[in-house]
Amino acid sequence: MVVLFNNAGVMPLSYMSDLRVDDWNQVIDVNLRGVLHGIAAVLPSMTERRSGHTIDVASTAAYRSASRRRRALRHQVRRPRDHRRPAQGDTRPARS
Repeated sequence: MVVLFNNAGVMPLSYMSDLRVDDWNQVIDVNLRGVLHGIAAVLPSMTERRSGHTIDVASTAAYRSASRRRRALRHQVRRPRDHRRPAQGDTRPARS
């Protein structure tokens, strides 16, 4: 039996206006491409054996904050944002 256990993830936090594109790329590389590369590594063996399992693990934060992130994203997309003022519910200090 072949088992692939995907257990990696990153989520750097910053204001969207900081334009930390390198952080965005890291999130995609680890959280998405890492899973896909892992599957690509074991899929030929699983196909040949006609058996195998993949187990994908995410932190509880991924489940708790997903709806909040979607709401925040919709809120930011719908109206222009004053980047000097933190978003509603944001506990980080306002930037000057």
